[in-house]
Amino acid sequence: DGFDPTLIGFGFDRPPLFTLLTLPLAAVPALRDGGLATAIATALTGAVAVQAAAGVAHRAGLTSVATFLFVAAFALNPLLLFAGAVGLPEALYASLVLVALSHFASWLHRESVSSVIGAGVALGIAFLVRYASLLLSAVMGAAFWWIAAARARSAEADANLAPMMAFSVPIVFMVGLWFLISWFPYGNLGEFIGAAREVTRFGGEDV
Repeated sequence: DGFDPTLIGFGFDRPPLFTLLTLPLAAVPALRDGGLATAIATALTGAVAVQAAAGVAHRAGLTSVATFLFVAAFALNPLLLFAGAVGLPEALYASLVLVALSHFASWLHRESVSSVIGAGVALGIAFLVRYASLLLSAVMGAAFWWIAAARARSAEADANLAPMMAFSVPIVFMVGLWFLISWFPYGNLGEFIGAAREVTRFGGEDV
């Protein structure tokens, strides 16, 4: 009957978040032709990314002028502008990574549990935009563990794994959820991995 119950059949041959944001717009016939739905979704995610960058500047305690310059430098980055022009959600991904790094820097100064969890949530969502974010997640998780262990040694206390665990839980949840969703149609637990491999093989780098 031509029905394809796979992730690719549903349009999820790439990380799903941007596709999910585009689907409601693509349901409107007037926005479906000419890729207008994708263009609008890209613009909306770009606006969210600028707001996230402004939030990072605010948490860092920058002045109004410094905040304006920081946000302008982020929004007018040539790579992000080019990605937005061709319908790629790089601004959204960059803002999530920026938020994660901001929370990490906040934890270095205040050791706040909310900062650890915030970094994990940001990179967990980033996984749904770019699978490559798992590399940064691994590096940041190791950094949480190493710094916490170093501080414990200096205080002559037992090593504290809590920061690394709190950071990892949101990421593991997001990855596990996407594994489960990819398994549901055909029982293929890693279908999204094969789809990403095919996209890469044909020259796509947006996975």
